[in-house]
Amino acid sequence: MREGAQVRGVHLLVQGKIKVYRDLMPGLRQIFHFHCPGDLLGCQQVLTEEPYSFQAEALEDCQTIFISTEAFLKQASQSPSFTQYLLEQQSREFSAWMKHLGLTARRSVRVRLAVCLLNLHELSRLPENPTAVIHLSRTDLADYAATTLETTVRVMREMKEAGLIHIRGRRIMLLDLPGLIQVSQEIKLKKPEA
Repeated sequence: MREGAQVRGVHLLVQGKIKVYRDLMPGLRQIFHFHCPGDLLGCQQVLTEEPYSFQAEALEDCQTIFISTEAFLKQASQSPSFTQYLLEQQSREFSAWMKHLGLTARRSVRVRLAVCLLNLHELSRLPENPTAVIHLSRTDLADYAATTLETTVRVMREMKEAGLIHIRGRRIMLLDLPGLIQVSQEIKLKKPEA
């Protein structure tokens, strides 16, 4: 999916993870959301008949099912349970976007990274294995936390030295969930710039 492209339908993610982002300027990207199996991509654009306002990129091998606009709208008009599912998914996605916008506004980088790591941990957990391994590049983590790569690397090194996380390449494991939750709840608002 490319920003500005016309929508021809929705994609149901069956397997894998997809990041949703916008390029703010050359070399500067903001990741807003991660989609997991069961999520539909492009619903809002089909319903509003607008072009994509974001770009989507697979983070790992993905399998999707394409549903044409006509088939999607027909199913939505004929199935109250499908309409309910769409409403729930759009509400969850909107809530996630609003939380992310609130996170990046006036929170320290340490708090933003802690919250992002906790969110990614939840997305990566499997029912049979509560200890998740997050597979994500430092660049993507920086783009998700709305900070620079250099700052992300520095703060993650501090978190590793504090025993909060373990890092090996692109793999991140959260070692101290209560500690990260405590970091994520630190309320240190940045002073407004003059």
